[in-house]
Amino acid sequence: MGHGGRMQEVEILDLPGEPAPADELPPPRRGRWVALGVVAAVAAVLLVGQSVLDARERAAIAALADVDGVVAPVDENLQVLRTIPSTAGAAVWGTGGSVMPGEDGSLSYDWLDPDTGATLWTTPLLGPTPALVDVEHVSGLTTCEPELASRQTDVRDASRIVCLVTDGGVEYGDEGAPKLLVAKATHLVVLAAADGSVLGDWPIDPAVSMAVLPGLAVVTSTTDDATDVTAYDVESGEQRWSTTLDDSRPSTQWVGAWIARLDDLLVVQVRESRQTIMMAADGSVLRDLTSEQGSSFQGWDIDDTTGRLMFSSQASDGTSTMTVVAADGDPSKDRVLQGQQVTFGVDDGSVPGLVVTTDGAVRAWDARSGKALWSSGVAMFADQAMVLRGRVFIGTGDSVSALDARTGETLWTQKGEAGRYLVGLFTDGTHVLASLAAGGEQPSVLVAYVPSTGERAFQASLPPGIEQAMPFDKQLVGFDSETGDYVILG
Repeated sequence: MGHGGRMQEVEILDLPGEPAPADELPPPRRGRWVALGVVAAVAAVLLVGQSVLDARERAAIAALADVDGVVAPVDENLQVLRTIPSTAGAAVWGTGGSVMPGEDGSLSYDWLDPDTGATLWTTPLLGPTPALVDVEHVSGLTTCEPELASRQTDVRDASRIVCLVTDGGVEYGDEGAPKLLVAKATHLVVLAAADGSVLGDWPIDPAVSMAVLPGLAVVTSTTDDATDVTAYDVESGEQRWSTTLDDSRPSTQWVGAWIARLDDLLVVQVRESRQTIMMAADGSVLRDLTSEQGSSFQGWDIDDTTGRLMFSSQASDGTSTMTVVAADGDPSKDRVLQGQQVTFGVDDGSVPGLVVTTDGAVRAWDARSGKALWSSGVAMFADQAMVLRGRVFIGTGDSVSALDARTGETLWTQKGEAGRYLVGLFTDGTHVLASLAAGGEQPSVLVAYVPSTGERAFQASLPPGIEQAMPFDKQLVGFDSETGDYVILG
């Protein structure tokens, strides 16, 4: 009865009884059928269009699965899938294995199953060493690293582990400066990743740190007035090259030169006020940087989207800057950016060259040109950031904000709950995930936001005893504060 008007119209056109003569028949209602056809066509187009958009969205989410820092999909029902003991932390964080001290000062190396944390094999490295027994006050300098093609290579693909084995260490007293315990014996040892068998063992001059590149182990040693950087062939143990860095600026808090690999470059930190950038292939010095008196270098990084080397420094007045090093090493072409770098936990490459700093405001820069892109007052200080599909997500202690990465326009901001603070910002491809730690009786939580609107999709309490959840190797990793163990959540 509710459609009576329409029924009347139909009844007028289709009266019962004898059919009308042909010349009295009404003309066909082509207009109505055409209209209905147009509506059906439009509906089909909209349906196809929505299907295309849905397919594109699914493809975009699927593509994010291969981006570093992106975890497998999660929902509000978080459970402990498995527990990994604290001694197997190397498996959780993808370093492959760890040097294990014995009660008598001896050292061995454990290679771990990356999925379970179980020890696959153990190889002794150093016998009983009295100087290394007091682990509370003495830190050994023995270190082992898998030989990897690049920083992005999975440790599962390593065929060799290279170890700097030394009976030297650093002694930390209750008061005063640290003291270097000079090594009596130092060896370069190469192990097979498959079973831990020793492939090579060569005595070398005393060294305090090491970086490993394909075919090379590069070590550092420091005297009162110089630092030697020496590269050894991991196949033969033969010296490939050696570079001496003169250094006349002493430091009571610096006991050695520390080296790190950045793709095909090496960065050597010589005292807190000097760092040297070298070419790994031949040891030639690309840049030798000395900060002003009272200033210090805070760290270095490589922008994955541009390949540009960047380093952070802090002046004596507390102000921070980040320098993008010119590709050809010419200091006049460096780009100095204002503020302290905010590291991206996830960067899908959708805004190549984007760098974010903070110094009372959030600032965005183009690492390629050094050009300032925008500044935002959305936060005075930021310590978490993520770039995802043209947006930059900024995390502070108590909030998460989304900004247009190209213009700096604030798209949304969500404040956290009292008593909880942000410790991690990442994604499962579908949601912006904020890991919030809590104190007291409150549980720590994982909050999921819709990236486009900031709407809260869900909030999941972490299992009892788990303080925080962080991403690594596509997994959500929690830390049990009571046992010191790690847990995989899902």
